[in-house]
Amino acid sequence: MSWKNTPPWRAIEVPSRRLILDDRLMGVIADLDVEEAVRYRPQGRTTFCNIFVTDVIRNCRIAAPDHWMNKGVPTQGHSHGEEYTANMLHDWFIEHGPKFGWKEVDEEGAKQHAAIGLVAVACWKNPDTRRRPGHIAVFRKDGLIAQAGFNNFEKGTLQQGFGTASPIRFFAIDTYHMPHAAIGRPKK
Repeated sequence: MSWKNTPPWRAIEVPSRRLILDDRLMGVIADLDVEEAVRYRPQGRTTFCNIFVTDVIRNCRIAAPDHWMNKGVPTQGHSHGEEYTANMLHDWFIEHGPKFGWKEVDEEGAKQHAAIGLVAVACWKNPDTRRRPGHIAVFRKDGLIAQAGFNNFEKGTLQQGFGTASPIRFFAIDTYHMPHAAIGRPKK
């Protein structure tokens, strides 16, 4: 079965996860094919932005966050922990992110991190989850975002992804926590 058809709750690995750091982020986004993959298609009012972003993070070979966590730590699969929604991921970046090498940055900082191939995300926590969930998207090297949601796209603006949602917070992995093994130089 192709990873594009794998149920959303199962972890997947894509070929681009083995690319050098400079090419990995964009390769992973392309491999995941958010616009066409069945895995990310909305199902009624259920969307999969959290799945897409954690798939990007995992395939860029970053330890956390993952889709399934136990007290802020990734677990070994879908039956061992709690499924993290976009709202929960937002809170995870604040509470647990620094322990895993994530830091809060501004929008420009997120774009700068992504421009050099580091993973950066945009998050919005919806205070009224009864109406609709929060949202999370990943930055591309060109400063645009890729997202799953009601509208899945590989290349769009924050406005297209988040509309008028506010406040949007930005988080980026620091270079010490980005795996460098595939680029032939030692980890700092």
